[in-house]
Amino acid sequence: MSRRNRYAWDRQSIIYAIDLWHRRHLKTPTVAEWEQSGENHPCRATVQRVFGSWSAAMRAAGFRARRRGQPRDVWVRRRCPETGLWLAKQDR
Repeated sequence: MSRRNRYAWDRQSIIYAIDLWHRRHLKTPTVAEWEQSGENHPCRATVQRVFGSWSAAMRAAGFRARRRGQPRDVWVRRRCPETGLWLAKQDR
């Protein structure tokens, strides 16, 4: 594919791609996961160029950014037996 035919990723489309990732995987992507996941989203360098940093992109998408090396919180999702709504319970 020539450079001219590539999609031009802007802030909104990158945020949408991050949100889609979150919906599919029920977690925010790490840089390593994002780089290995295929072609249906912008590359890491594009995300960092547009937002200034990976963490800034996660915050812009409405997620809490982790500091480098900080372990991911472990969450277990389950449905409320009364309402059927999703509940999140942190496992530690």
